[in-house]
Amino acid sequence: MLNLFLKPAQGHLLALGAIAIGALATFVLYAVSAFPVTGIIAMMLLGPLWVNISIHGTMAALVTFIVARRVPAVWLILPTSFYVAGLLDHQKATAMAIKQRDEVRARNAAISYPPLTSVTLYGTGEQLLRFYDVRQRIGDGEKTRDIRWILHGAICDRESGFYQDKRYEGQILFTYSDRSAAPGERYCLASRTTTDVSTIWPGYRLTLRRANEGYVAPPFGLAEAHETEYLIEPVGIPDAKPSIFTDGAISIVGPIPFFVADCALNDSTSSWACAVGRLKTGRLSYYDGSGNRSSRDLYGQDKEIARALSLRPRTTAPSAL
Repeated sequence: MLNLFLKPAQGHLLALGAIAIGALATFVLYAVSAFPVTGIIAMMLLGPLWVNISIHGTMAALVTFIVARRVPAVWLILPTSFYVAGLLDHQKATAMAIKQRDEVRARNAAISYPPLTSVTLYGTGEQLLRFYDVRQRIGDGEKTRDIRWILHGAICDRESGFYQDKRYEGQILFTYSDRSAAPGERYCLASRTTTDVSTIWPGYRLTLRRANEGYVAPPFGLAEAHETEYLIEPVGIPDAKPSIFTDGAISIVGPIPFFVADCALNDSTSSWACAVGRLKTGRLSYYDGSGNRSSRDLYGQDKEIARALSLRPRTTAPSAL
């Protein structure tokens, strides 16, 4: 039994040789990306991922030699430890990501506004306009404002395009017509531009802004969050206070350790900078991201914002301008 772990010295030398060759190959592959001239070419050929060829190739070579009894079985400790550590890192990153997601969801769930008879959205919120009982969405501007609203019925059977309407300041644009519905039952979007920038309708201003970027867990950055915030500001609603709704996703390392030697031009220092880290092959969204914005489905964050604003799902819309 002892002989299984005490092979002749040649076996240990073979293992050390395989590791040395793998380390040298990894250095060479990294060096190709580390120099600007070759690095630019390497980027176009997925060069930042090349180091994985030598790393996993070395582990595969060791296991092959052990199976062939050319290397002592004790060397199995190296690939076993490498892949077990990668799996543990994945589990750690997943746990951190779930904790972060649940904390964000809890903060968002605490946002709640009373229902309004008629809701106007300012700023962003196109999906809410399409699928919820929202009167109109108004794009803020200093001299002009874009007003959009949903129509339903035979008026939506016409082709998308510009149409004149004397009741307004200019043209009306029709788009979004839902051709999957039967004629007379379609929904469509109408929009117009107005110079009236002072009239206020009760509702909410939604401002989308980038928030936390780069929540990284050491070592090698096991997880990284990319978050956006919706600043919700009540408009024309007495005593209502602003809130911040957070959305985003966390990239996490996968169960098999892959690495990336990422080299690129650093604009701030005008230099070619490199960084080596774990490749994040997994992703955990704060809300379900499987919705298709071209269909009647919605992303989870849209549904949660609608809940916070007490919006009702759209069941009808005006049939005329």
